[in-house]
Amino acid sequence: MSTPADQAGHVLFVDDDADVVKAAALLLGRHGLKLTSARDPLEARSRLAAERIDVVLLDLNFTRGATSGEEGFRCLQQLLADDPQAVVVVITAHSGVSVAVRAMQAGASDFVMKPWNNARLLATVRDALELRRRRISRSSDALVDAEPEATLLGESAAMERVRNLVARVGPTEAPVLVLGQAGMGKSLVARRLHLASPHSQGPYIAAHLAQLSTDEAERALFGDRLATDGALAQARGGALVLDEVGDLAPAVQARLVAALTCGGGPGARIISTSRRTRAGLQGRGGLGDELLYRLNTVEITLPPMAERAGDAVLLAEHFLRLAARRHGHMLRPLSP
Repeated sequence: MSTPADQAGHVLFVDDDADVVKAAALLLGRHGLKLTSARDPLEARSRLAAERIDVVLLDLNFTRGATSGEEGFRCLQQLLADDPQAVVVVITAHSGVSVAVRAMQAGASDFVMKPWNNARLLATVRDALELRRRRISRSSDALVDAEPEATLLGESAAMERVRNLVARVGPTEAPVLVLGQAGMGKSLVARRLHLASPHSQGPYIAAHLAQLSTDEAERALFGDRLATDGALAQARGGALVLDEVGDLAPAVQARLVAALTCGGGPGARIISTSRRTRAGLQGRGGLGDELLYRLNTVEITLPPMAERAGDAVLLAEHFLRLAARRHGHMLRPLSP
């Protein structure tokens, strides 16, 4: 019996056993479900960053001879940190129920034992899809449902420190200043902060301020004379991202300081980004001391690639997979 169209979903199966993945793909495919595979946690996070996934089936061991499940538990922790709404079903063949229970305690929604019963696996996946729909329906934040790229890829110690800081700061309402070179992920950090915040169901408004004139920046932030269509008004109850805030002219900075201080503030969490360093923001042509003070309660500096040992290859492989899927080409491995 086929799954009704309104129950269709996209499942990611993280397992290094091609035969196991093929069996699951055949089963789910017969019931109208799409299955995508990943051989290990690194590839899984890359796929999650590139496309919408509804449910993750997660094996716990990926290194030959490994039975502890620690690789899978680390992956589970990362997946839930990337997306608190994620629904993960653990697939395990080792250590039985004790490992499965531990996975549930760590945030997995359910578990299936290998070798699985087809009816049990199908029912578990359908339950997981329904759970995902309920979680999404409780949130009006389109980022959760439509922006899978809000994932900070990288396994270097430098990026792990960034993710840990985002996880600690996200649930607060503190203003955050995100610094880093172009292309290092400032907008991704801003999205992650919003998704983890108490106001994640509110709007996420980004004001792109790079190289705007004084008049253009004022219209972008404050709107018309009634101040109803500017970014500050639109972001109430959610997050306002001041992208490239260091480019603001002094006159706009002064007006922004007034907006942040009068009447209890703007009613939105302020996240600012800049390609400049802290010293560059404090220098001539940067931000005034009062505005900088109000924007950087917490400061997050994204490391350049030179400080992210090993991440260059991971990111290259991610974009290679993304390009292959988008353009319908066979995935080719990178040469040494």
